[in-house]
Amino acid sequence: MGKRLIRLLSAVIAVVITMASFVFAQDTKAAVAYTYDGTVKDYTIEKTYNYGKYFEPSEDGKYQVLIYVHGSGETGGCGQGNMPSGLLNLMNKWIFNGYCEPFVVICPRIEQIKEKKWGITDFGEFVTEGYLEKLVEEIKAGNISSKVDTSKPIAIAGYSMGGAVALCAGAKFSDTFYNVGSISPSWCCYNGSSQSYLKSASELVFNQDLEGHYLMSYGEGEDAQFGQNVERYKGYIEGNKENKEGLFKFRSYDKSYGAHGWKVFMMGTFEFLFYMRNDCLPTPEMIDTACNGAKTGLYGNAYIKGTATPGNTLTAYVGSSNADNFNYQWLRNNEPVDGATSKTYTLTSADSGAKIRCKLTDKDGVYKGYFFTEKVEVSAPSAVPTITTSPTVTTKPTGGASSGSGNVPTPGGSRGASSKEDISKFVDNIYTSVLGRDAEPEGAEFWFNELWNFKCSGDEVALGFINSKEFRDRNLSDEDYVKVLYKAFFDRDPDDSGMKFWLDSLSNGTLDRKAVANNFVYSQEWADTCATYGIRCGGSIKAKVNITPSDSTYAFVERMYVTALGRASDEGGKEFWANELSNYRCTGEELGVQFFLSKEMEDLNISDEEFVDRLYKTFMDRDAEPDGKTFWLKSLADGASRKSVVLGFTRSEEFVGRCITERILPY
Repeated sequence: MGKRLIRLLSAVIAVVITMASFVFAQDTKAAVAYTYDGTVKDYTIEKTYNYGKYFEPSEDGKYQVLIYVHGSGETGGCGQGNMPSGLLNLMNKWIFNGYCEPFVVICPRIEQIKEKKWGITDFGEFVTEGYLEKLVEEIKAGNISSKVDTSKPIAIAGYSMGGAVALCAGAKFSDTFYNVGSISPSWCCYNGSSQSYLKSASELVFNQDLEGHYLMSYGEGEDAQFGQNVERYKGYIEGNKENKEGLFKFRSYDKSYGAHGWKVFMMGTFEFLFYMRNDCLPTPEMIDTACNGAKTGLYGNAYIKGTATPGNTLTAYVGSSNADNFNYQWLRNNEPVDGATSKTYTLTSADSGAKIRCKLTDKDGVYKGYFFTEKVEVSAPSAVPTITTSPTVTTKPTGGASSGSGNVPTPGGSRGASSKEDISKFVDNIYTSVLGRDAEPEGAEFWFNELWNFKCSGDEVALGFINSKEFRDRNLSDEDYVKVLYKAFFDRDPDDSGMKFWLDSLSNGTLDRKAVANNFVYSQEWADTCATYGIRCGGSIKAKVNITPSDSTYAFVERMYVTALGRASDEGGKEFWANELSNYRCTGEELGVQFFLSKEMEDLNISDEEFVDRLYKTFMDRDAEPDGKTFWLKSLADGASRKSVVLGFTRSEEFVGRCITERILPY
């Protein structure tokens, strides 16, 4: 009996061990799939030059680079000897829990480079005497790691003295570094130091790229010397004219996390890596969870399934988390999408070219914090170039695109070229002139609907095609590029003076290709062309063509007079507004605001009830339904302005649909 019991227990133990081993192996496999295998490697540049350590993801692929610079003479957990392995272990944990992305992490060892202890002057020389530049060259050439993604910017961070290195490297080489993490920066680079090499605050100028991330963090428990220097940095950076919008984020940690040491290093590093991944700072609870093992913060990882094109539905799935139920908020380019608070999100044309992700919070409120899915970039339907935002005008010379011979299409009929047939012709012209091919049916239908329903402007379509990979792959000469712009935007060949102007601007470097295309968008001829096609123009210039208003447009204006102001129109006013609407110099919303917020309306001194009744008759051409009228009257009683109520009507689907039917810009 005893032997049988022993055998039975042995068998059970064996099964348990086997199952535990399997589970452990699965967890290990999952972790390795996301992170590092624990190997820290040496790198050498030109045999004896620029020696250091690095580690890279175990999976194949290309990754962004993070240069992490150690502190002064340190040999502890985040110092010269152990920082790479200590950092690797932390990043394994954070990446596996979805907090940050994998990087190729390169840790230069200043002691090896300079053959002396890491002191004040040494770090200055590391930045200014070519060592850092040489390191960057070797990184970009793939000589340190073949897994470097050269299309992504190099990030630089550092702790203590290394934090000052990162800060000053970001200022000295702003074209190279626009992800800068300064973790508890030491002294050395503020003005007034006898060994300073940044001579004034004016030298602390950083890259203004919108995709960049800049963070300085430190512990409140650090000694006064570090605290004073951080305040100096903050004063310089925040007061710099080039940084008036507050480029850097600042965070100080509670004194309970100790003085200048491991906990502050760990928390600051986590915050910087999280910031780069998510474009926002983590909550204190999340930092606490990630770095100190607290159980109150929310953590996890999530991903998105679905085809990222307009019309399709994306779904947010949670791979792992310590919460069971979630609130969802979908984000478009880091901004919340109104009403998008379910697990699924159906993409619209407004998402074309945007980066979409989902923010998750604990629905039960047990855990504090949040985490995100990865970002997905939304493209147009298959084989159709992605729309990109029109670039800002940097140079706007006289002449050029707006100084040619004209040849604006002649308006036809009472409304000009605003029929469905003519908008189809516009789309066909974009395909043939920019891509050199006919449109595929689904692409032509998609862009037609976007333009017909005023969901996008003509220049968004034209620039989207011109910025597409398919067009770039045509590898056209400057001359052919300019010819394409004339054909796409004006549907004509370039005039000699215009061609010469743009080619000279490109050859002498006054303008690049994007700036040239943008000048076409902001030309008078383009505004006129859009008006004759009956499509929205995104440029700031109003059309000057004279398209004859249709009878329905006159009726639209007349109803505004009769139902809003309670009188018949005067002939001059009716003619003026009808022409403004027909030539796309005014929107339906602008017209409504002009009437309902006019001095004449104010002088009528009508009640809120009469005001709402007139809004329904004017914008909806019907009487108010009881529930709707009650809602708007309560809004006004609760303090809403009459203007906000007017805008509620002008942005309604019912009014927008009526404007589209009339071929009037809704807003």
